[in-house]
Amino acid sequence: MGYKFEIIIEEKGNHYEAYAPKIPECRATGASYELALKNTRAALKSYIGRMNDSEKASLAISPDKD
Repeated sequence: MGYKFEIIIEEKGNHYEAYAPKIPECRATGASYELALKNTRAALKSYIGRMNDSEKASLAISPDKD
């Protein structure tokens, strides 16, 4: 099952920092916008993969219908 999260990406000098406001502990960086986005998606996937069903439900995230 996929999920959708808003991801904020900010330029910080010579790199980009990204995070999802619903899961702010999932942060990532990258040399480019695209790499920061890719790294954040990987961090979210890993984080959610370690959660149990109860924890996932508490996030109030919407299942991806695409």
